[in-house]
Amino acid sequence: MTVDRIASPTGAATDPNQLTPLVAAAYLRNPDTKLICYAGGQQLSSAPTYMQAIGKAPGELINIGYDLSAAVIDAFAAGWVQLTSDQQPFLQGYLPVLSLCLSKKYGMSPLSYDTGNGFVTPDNYQPVAELAKAGIR
Repeated sequence: MTVDRIASPTGAATDPNQLTPLVAAAYLRNPDTKLICYAGGQQLSSAPTYMQAIGKAPGELINIGYDLSAAVIDAFAAGWVQLTSDQQPFLQGYLPVLSLCLSKKYGMSPLSYDTGNGFVTPDNYQPVAELAKAGIR
C-alpha cells in the first residue's frame, strides 16, 4: 500500500472547500487510488464535493474518516461515505465538565473515559442518523 499524505491548509478545518483542489491534484497524480481517509467530519462530509470534482460517482472510491454529523449521515445515505469512527463528541464535551464538577464538589479524581470506538458503516448508520442530526452523536 502506498500512502500519499495531503497537508491541509490551516483554514481547511473550517472551510473544507479549500481541500477540493488538493484532493483533485492528489488523485490526478495517483489515478489508481482506491481509498481516501479524511481527518475530520467536516472534510468527510465534503467527500461528495471532492468526488464530483474528480468525476467519481458514489462508491467508486472508498471514503472513510472520523466523526459523525448530519452532513456525514447525508453522505452515507447518498453512497459517498463508507466508514467513519464515531467518537461521540457529545460525551467528549459533557464528560470533562462532569469530571470538573465532581472534582470541585467532592474532591474526586479526574474521570478516565473512552468516548467510544464504534464504527459507522452503510449497514448501520440509520439507527444513529437522528442522533447525529441532533448533535448528540
